[in-house]
Amino acid sequence: MEYIETNGVRLHTRVEGDPNNQLLILLHGFPEFNKAWEKLVDPLVEEGYYVLVPDQRGYNLSSKPRGRKNYHLDQLVDDVMGLIDWAGKKKAIIAGHDWGGFIAWGCAISYPERVEQLIIVNAPHPTVFADFLTNDPQQRKKSSYIRMFRIPFLPELMLKRRNYGNLVRSLKGSSKKGTFSDEDIEEYRTSWRNSSLSGMLNYYRANKLGPGSPVEVDTLIVWGREDRFLSHKMAEESLKQCPKTSQLSVIEGSHWVLHERPEQVTSLILGFLGS
Repeated sequence: MEYIETNGVRLHTRVEGDPNNQLLILLHGFPEFNKAWEKLVDPLVEEGYYVLVPDQRGYNLSSKPRGRKNYHLDQLVDDVMGLIDWAGKKKAIIAGHDWGGFIAWGCAISYPERVEQLIIVNAPHPTVFADFLTNDPQQRKKSSYIRMFRIPFLPELMLKRRNYGNLVRSLKGSSKKGTFSDEDIEEYRTSWRNSSLSGMLNYYRANKLGPGSPVEVDTLIVWGREDRFLSHKMAEESLKQCPKTSQLSVIEGSHWVLHERPEQVTSLILGFLGS
């Protein structure tokens, strides 16, 4: 593990592979940390990629700046640009799941010249998400927790109660049975104790993901069909926001396909990168 200085913060980052190889950055979402990608890292390194997997700001052992302004999408995107600079590269392949996916979209929208290829796992393009929140009652219901997360103070208390019981239920209750072992859950509890719950929640408080530009980067979208939080109907619409070479794979699985189907997701990623 490395502590990488970027954009005024230190990101606790798993660094694997040959620094001379093509750079691949893997971004986790809520409420995870860099463990989210652990089952994919070794196969990606074995295929010749130099892989960085950070704990995002506010999470686990990375910096935890106070105040929601420090969690605006622009700041999160610039954290990733700093990782590319640290690696001594001009550009990187960027992959993201959940909130990491929203950040990856932001990287491709704001800095297309620095994103070699884009990989999105269960995260809609911001234009699509904004449209579905406005016009799709099912997605509004699925996303109702976001309104609660934006309330000051109370969500922190609710998430911390009973040894982070609500966060545990969010993982185990929305995934295939057995996806998260007891050992996994203890690792997550440790990461939440290390984290700033306010920092994690400030991703929701600082950002109302409105319309964004189409993405002029080759893009792969992978989507677990049984996602309890994000309708798979947004996957096809998100693909339309990628006018260059793009691919979509809707697969069996929940929001947590990185854990449930790591071999399949790895195969899809490698097939896309090699195409």
